[in-house]
Amino acid sequence: MIGIKDSKQLLVNPEEKEIVRKMTELALQGYSSRQIADKLNQLGYKRQERIQI
Repeated sequence: MIGIKDSKQLLVNPEEKEIVRKMTELALQGYSSRQIADKLNQLGYKRQERIQI
């Protein structure tokens, strides 16, 4: 999960802090969401399996 909702505040999961930082960095550089996904895959990050709630 990218964020954890805590009393109306969105907090970054400490275990995923670096990938969130990298995603934000790429977005600020003008990368599209698809380009960000491709770049993260090239860097070895893999998508997380969705968990049904």
